[in-house]
Amino acid sequence: MTLYPIDALRTLAQTRDGRTLAQTRDGRTLADVGVSSLIRGCATTSIFALFMGRIQFAVYEQTRQRLGPLLASAAGAISSCLVSVPQEVIKQRPVAGVYSSFRGAVSTIHSKEGILGFYHAWRPTMARNVPFVMTTFVTMDFLKSRRLHATKREGSELTLAENLLVGVSSALVAGLLTNPVDVVKTRMMTQAASTQLPYTSAFDCLKTSVTTEGALTCDDVTVSFEDSSVVLSTDARGCHMCTRMFLPCS
Repeated sequence: MTLYPIDALRTLAQTRDGRTLAQTRDGRTLADVGVSSLIRGCATTSIFALFMGRIQFAVYEQTRQRLGPLLASAAGAISSCLVSVPQEVIKQRPVAGVYSSFRGAVSTIHSKEGILGFYHAWRPTMARNVPFVMTTFVTMDFLKSRRLHATKREGSELTLAENLLVGVSSALVAGLLTNPVDVVKTRMMTQAASTQLPYTSAFDCLKTSVTTEGALTCDDVTVSFEDSSVVLSTDARGCHMCTRMFLPCS
């Protein structure tokens, strides 16, 4: 819940063309969707994270000895998608301004799209979550063993500070590798906030994004405060769409 506003900013930055229905080409401002969008649905959607974490780690621990860390982490990630996909759909659409509340999102999605509507874009979500979790666990084990070997403490445990550093570093590596797919997932889930022609598939989303915005340039992503509202300025052609709201741009 603490990082929810930051995650909301990431969602806004990753939505198609860096703007919603109410926004112009001059940049993205939270005044268009409301500063409250940073915490909209925070408490309710965060409940999903509790179930997602329990499922993921329960499956991981139950299968680790039999499958090994790599396959066990993949099994945990796949299982948790039963909860994580609906969580992402319900969380991201209100943030992007598609719906005004958690209750409105659930009611509208269920009435218009049925149960399957909560699993919209499940393929790119799994394509992001599974490699993310696998990379995190593998990198964590690697960094832990390297640290213990470097300090000649094989067989012992890391300190709290070392565990924190290893965890952050592992998540950073996993995020760098899977962020392009995360952009596709976000755009598929929130494309109702755009006035442009909808994507026909995840592949079409990736192809269109790369074609119209480029895949190698990185120019400007800034967050500022003006009149008590947050302004996130992006240049659709100048910012690397695969690293939006993840890497600092020079």
